[in-house]
Amino acid sequence: WEIREAKISAVVAEVASKPRVREVLVPVQRRIALGKDVVMEGRDITYIVLPDAELKIYLSAREDVRVERYHSMLVNKNKDVTHDYARKILRERDELDATREASPLRIVPGAWELDTSELTIKGVVEKIVQRIEEIKEEEK
Repeated sequence: WEIREAKISAVVAEVASKPRVREVLVPVQRRIALGKDVVMEGRDITYIVLPDAELKIYLSAREDVRVERYHSMLVNKNKDVTHDYARKILRERDELDATREASPLRIVPGAWELDTSELTIKGVVEKIVQRIEEIKEEEK
């Protein structure tokens, strides 16, 4: 889970904001998904990489919950950080993601927004599986 550390998040946000990086990665991501069912995570998957995806999910949570989760993750990795520090990092990342020139974070029309504030990871997975089953049933 080192990928979720603040220093990694900052570098990823910086690299992902480069248009040339997106130009190279988007075709690769599309090839990965071609002709099969995939789960793909990213800030521009729903409108740049796979705009015609059958199910687009936007996971959200209240800020206080996100801060607590992020803080707990860092503490579990033996990082001596405060809740205020975790909040600061999350807000900075959110601002960068929302305002970057290349593929900013946004919720697209038709995306299913799932508030995970009161859910465990297992609960989130169960909700997503339930939604997939509903879609399959509607297709019959």
